[in-house]
Amino acid sequence: MAHRTAVEFCPWEVKGRVMRTMMERHLKDRVDLTDGVKVFVDDGWVLVAPDADRPEYYVIASTTDAGHSDRLVEEYSQLVRSVVAEAAPQAEAVVET
Repeated sequence: MAHRTAVEFCPWEVKGRVMRTMMERHLKDRVDLTDGVKVFVDDGWVLVAPDADRPEYYVIASTTDAGHSDRLVEEYSQLVRSVVAEAAPQAEAVVET
């Protein structure tokens, strides 16, 4: 299995909107809401999960193909970024490492 992870900045006040957007996008898909929104794909899954202590979201993909994992992480990271930009365009996108 190929695992990929990204961390995306998300202001506290936008975290709920990210979760709602993810759930609305996948109403008819197989999902698990235990740790965030985990969407099952043909060869694995992608998880978008909020950090409990920091203004961040984790985007984690696990599939049988590294390229597919990379594409899923990029797609869902972009989704988080677009929700943040729409809801809080003035937010400074800085995440400490």
